[in-house]
Amino acid sequence: MRTAISLILAAALTGLVFAQSTQQSEPSGIERQPLEHWLGDWTYQSTTHNSPLGAGGTSLGTCSVRPILAGQFVEFRGKETGPDGSLQWIETDGFDPARGCFFWSSFASDGSVIDATYTFDGPRVAVTGTLLAGDKRYRLRGLVTFADDFQSLTDKREISTDGVHWTLLSENRAAKIIPVLAAPDSVEQELVALENAWAAAYVAADVKMLDRLEAEEWICTSAKGEVIGKADDLRDLADGSFKATVFEMSDLKVQIYGDTAVITGRQTEKATYKGEDASAVHRITDVWLRRDGRWQAIASHLSREAAAP
Repeated sequence: MRTAISLILAAALTGLVFAQSTQQSEPSGIERQPLEHWLGDWTYQSTTHNSPLGAGGTSLGTCSVRPILAGQFVEFRGKETGPDGSLQWIETDGFDPARGCFFWSSFASDGSVIDATYTFDGPRVAVTGTLLAGDKRYRLRGLVTFADDFQSLTDKREISTDGVHWTLLSENRAAKIIPVLAAPDSVEQELVALENAWAAAYVAADVKMLDRLEAEEWICTSAKGEVIGKADDLRDLADGSFKATVFEMSDLKVQIYGDTAVITGRQTEKATYKGEDASAVHRITDVWLRRDGRWQAIASHLSREAAAP
C-alpha cells in the first residue's frame, strides 16, 4: 500500500526549503513561505483504488516533517497501517533553482522508491514523477489542494504504465496535528510550543492532542505523591473527570541533552477534578524524549509553589 504515503505527503507537504546558496538563484517568496506553514506533525488517510499496483483499500498514517542541513532540505519520516500491514518511509526534498521546481526522493520499507518534481500555484501543487515497485516502473501525476488556513489538504493521484493511459490511484487527505517552527536551531522554541500546546489540550479537552504529546510510558508524580499514567490522564480528560478553564505555562526553561530535554516552569490551573476544586499553582519538571524526529513527554513531576514570604 505504498501508494498512500509519499503520494500524499511527499508531494503536498514539500517545497519547504530555504535558498540553496548565494551562488544560485533563490526561490521566490511564495516558494519559501511553505516552510513555516508545513513543518510539523501530520496525520493522513488514503483511499486507494484498484490499479496496476493491485487491489485498493484504506490506509491511516502519521508523518513528521523537519528541516535538515541548515534548512536547505526537509526530511519526512512516516509510518502507516493498511490492508498490507505496516509500512515505514523516509523522504528528502529540496528546491532546484536551475529548473525552477521542487524535487523529492522517498524510500519505503517495502523497497519501493519514488522520484518526482512539483510546482506550486497558490494553494495547488502539480506533481509528476515515477514509482519503482519491484522490477516495474510506473508514472505518477496528481494535484494537491491545500485549505485556506494551510492546516489540511486533499490530494488526487493517477498512475500509468505507459504515460498515455491513466488510472485513478488514490484520493487522500491530511491534517496537521501540531506545527513546528521552521528555524533549524529552534529546538528550545519548539519544546516551549509543545508545552503550551499540551496545556491548551487540557482546556480544550483535546484527548487526541494529549495522546500525541504523551509517550506511552509517560508517568506523572503529582504534588500529593500520586503516580498517574498516560491511560489515567486520557481517561480523566475524556470522561470529564478533569475540567480546566485555565491551564497556563510560564517561566519555562529548557535544557537539552541530545534527544532528551528537561523543562522546568510554572503551571497555573483553574480546574475541577470529579466535581471538586483542583485549582493550583505548581512548579513543574517535564522530561521529553525525541523519537523518530518527534518529541514526546515521558515523565512529569509537580510540586505546590511555595507561598510568597
